[in-house]
Amino acid sequence: MQAYLVVAVAVVALVGFSSAEETTTSASAENSCATKFKEDPKRVNVSNACIEKTGLKPEDMPATEEEFTKKFDDKCYGKCLLSELGMLKDLKFDRDAIKADIVEHVVDKEFQAKITAYTLECIDTAEKSGPLTDDNVCKASAQLLYCCKKEEQKLPC
Repeated sequence: MQAYLVVAVAVVALVGFSSAEETTTSASAENSCATKFKEDPKRVNVSNACIEKTGLKPEDMPATEEEFTKKFDDKCYGKCLLSELGMLKDLKFDRDAIKADIVEHVVDKEFQAKITAYTLECIDTAEKSGPLTDDNVCKASAQLLYCCKKEEQKLPC
């Protein structure tokens, strides 16, 4: 499950970071989560290409909200990922593309609803400072992915 959102978004988003991080989830719980999602090698390839392009490493992700707001620089990984997946176009998060992506890749209907709801809330949060510009699109994209990652961790499998 965790692999879905960071590569997705999912956006949504939200996978590249989560799948590379160690988790405390047991193997059986992780397997039960995996059945709720459809694997998509394209996502992994896009994520890997953006990681290579930006030089961002999974361990660079902040562990706390304070770390994120103080000094986090995602080197525009989020912008790269969301743009390449068609979820960020012309300095706008494409809500329709994001929702369609969730429906396509999340096979569990209950999870679809939960992921869609928190992803849209995370988009609202990322856009709070106003319209996206060339100056803030990287930070807003990183905020979106970070928000989705935090919300994803709350989902029971």
